[in-house]
Amino acid sequence: MLKVALKSFSFKNKTVLKNISFSLKRNQNMTILGENGAGKSTLAKIVCGLYKTKKTVFIDDLYLENLSFEKRAMKLNYIPAKLEVYDEFLRVKEFLRLSLVKGDLKSAVALSGFDKRDGEFCKDLSSGEAQMLLLASSIAHNADITIFDEPVSNLDPKRVKRVFEMLKSDLLLQKIVITHNLHFAYKLGYSILFIKDSRGEFYENCDDFFEKENLLRLFGKSVVKKDDFVVMEL
Repeated sequence: MLKVALKSFSFKNKTVLKNISFSLKRNQNMTILGENGAGKSTLAKIVCGLYKTKKTVFIDDLYLENLSFEKRAMKLNYIPAKLEVYDEFLRVKEFLRLSLVKGDLKSAVALSGFDKRDGEFCKDLSSGEAQMLLLASSIAHNADITIFDEPVSNLDPKRVKRVFEMLKSDLLLQKIVITHNLHFAYKLGYSILFIKDSRGEFYENCDDFFEKENLLRLFGKSVVKKDDFVVMEL
């Protein structure tokens, strides 16, 4: 079980988040939504311990700060929105090997789409290819909880569908997804944490968030639900 009770978090003397509280049962997935700058990525980094807090994140009967680095790696993994490689000679297969914690390297290579191109340098990948490599690394890591930050940014429709299928599969135990794509979030069907004005509103049931009246309250007339689609009204 994952529990988060964040009273306040400031960055560069500015309060970024306050009164964020939610609880996820084992195997329960969640999507984090909110406008640009709402603090979604900041929250993800707090949950993973990349930003230090005390008695905020509680996972499997222990506070995050009381877990060893090895235990933390087993339980949590954060997949950033952009691949950053500091060794220009690092190859695809080497990157995935470095990501290996308790997952399967063969499955990770297959997901990346580089089965026959695993000798390529990471720095030579397109933005979409780099995004797929990051997602593949999550399979190699195979943490109990994997947090994906904008996993479908820079992806063409075919790859978006592949990512959707991966997130809906049993390849990973528990997923938290940050996205701006409301239709993608709706189709995932995960519980929703919506962040606005630094505060979070948790929806256990995805359908409750996507009720037409709730969308109107949160987004005004910029977003509408039509039949089984959530679209931006232009």
